[in-house]
Amino acid sequence: MNSLKNFVLILGTCFLVPTYCMVVQPFAAERNRQTVPYVMEDPGSGKAFDAPESKGLSYPQAFAGDRKRGEEIYAQQGCAQCHTQVIRPDYAGIDQFKKGWGKGGGDANAVTRQTNMWDYMHEDFAMIGQRRIGPDLANAGYRFDGSTTETEPAKVKAAKLSALNNFYLYLYAPRARREWSISPGYRSLFITRIKEGVGSELALKLPNNLAPAEGLEIVPSSDARALADYVLGLKRDQPIPVSITGAKPKESK
Repeated sequence: MNSLKNFVLILGTCFLVPTYCMVVQPFAAERNRQTVPYVMEDPGSGKAFDAPESKGLSYPQAFAGDRKRGEEIYAQQGCAQCHTQVIRPDYAGIDQFKKGWGKGGGDANAVTRQTNMWDYMHEDFAMIGQRRIGPDLANAGYRFDGSTTETEPAKVKAAKLSALNNFYLYLYAPRARREWSISPGYRSLFITRIKEGVGSELALKLPNNLAPAEGLEIVPSSDARALADYVLGLKRDQPIPVSITGAKPKESK
């Protein structure tokens, strides 16, 4: 009897201690976390301070507009099954070793960094993902942001619309853009309707074999637009405040 009792106690301890250390304690410590304001100090004070352009801002910034609903749709559609949203540090992988990893195109000079746990604070569920069957999306916003060297408003708008259409096309028919893609299509997120006048500027530019019948057009639904807001807003470019990083005071010159 004593042996059975000791066995049960030891077995219970083996489960309870790791559960407390890895689940209960971290949850208790993180559940009440608040956004952190950037610190502005006199450069000559010898104290650590954040970049002046961060004045008045906090980290991390909450999702704006339809991005929050887009996050829910991202989860509902199972995107996290094949896409991660985490850029690992050097010691945990090759993400930072490979220059531009996770960016996947876009502005070559864009600021990217490894992921910090605070980045997920405004998400109901951290979309870290399970495995990288598809590309990492931590900086997906750079791939479809329509960056251009043009300055004329009409051309800038056209570049952004073209990039957005490419994103919608990838959702609707992935292999229309990438023949090798194994991503499923999400045609349920789009609406086929009668074309009015010149049609919607968001109507998909489809190849002939996928184009709708004459007089019809395929446009993104409100869910597709919310998902686009979410994914295209993914950029790990917001600097981490010195109060979190523990940066050493900058030397005054």
